[in-house]
Amino acid sequence: MLEHEQDSEQRDARQTRLIVLQMSRGGRPLQEIVARNLSNRGIGALSKTVPPIEGDQVTVHFPQGQRVTGVVRWVFRQNFGILLDQDIDPTLIQPKARHIQIIDDSPGKWHVCDRYKPETAFKRPGLRIV
Repeated sequence: MLEHEQDSEQRDARQTRLIVLQMSRGGRPLQEIVARNLSNRGIGALSKTVPPIEGDQVTVHFPQGQRVTGVVRWVFRQNFGILLDQDIDPTLIQPKARHIQIIDDSPGKWHVCDRYKPETAFKRPGLRIV
């Protein structure tokens, strides 16, 4: 059996996810990444900004507060893979709950944020409703 065939058979099962995580590396500030898939020992991710360099030591910060170190194994454009130093349980990694503020939920009363309100008149001189 070829070496690359053995490696592919030994890979952990991946779970497809889209979770925003934070990553730190080399004393730089935290950067947001999007985890596209997770396994027990690795993360396939997408960088929103500058991707890491292959071989970078990184720390991944999960939404539940857990931190795991690892090394960047491959980079292709904005996508990269991290081999983690310790096992994780991908089923426990969940996105942070988003809080939605309801201003007034009674029917007929809508609130539009100021940034979405039009600032100019929208007269349509050629429009005729028959």
